[in-house]
Amino acid sequence: MDTLLYWIGLVAVAVSALTGVLDAGRKQMDIVGAVMVGCATALGGGVLRDVLCNEVPLIFVRGELYASAAWAGALALVGLQELGVSPVVAAWAGMGVVLAARLLAMAFRITLPTYSERQ
Repeated sequence: MDTLLYWIGLVAVAVSALTGVLDAGRKQMDIVGAVMVGCATALGGGVLRDVLCNEVPLIFVRGELYASAAWAGALALVGLQELGVSPVVAAWAGMGVVLAARLLAMAFRITLPTYSERQ
């Protein structure tokens, strides 16, 4: 059951990010705004999910490649749309970027650099 919920969570982050970007595009926001809205929807949904499950939200885990994956997928979607790619193809590609980034980060234990004070 944990594995199923894990995969549902991965897909939910990708779908949330891309839904935010597409909605921002319908509101005719610029590229930066669309990517920011996409990240905000993905991160907000993830935080809500983790709080309801009584877990520490992944966005607050040190070095976790979570927000960056949502940002990369949103940026891929916006970039592909600007290049004239079909919105459906761009959305699938953006979702693939989010999923690939998260899965690669977990499989190879890739983390973002974190700040630590020198002793």
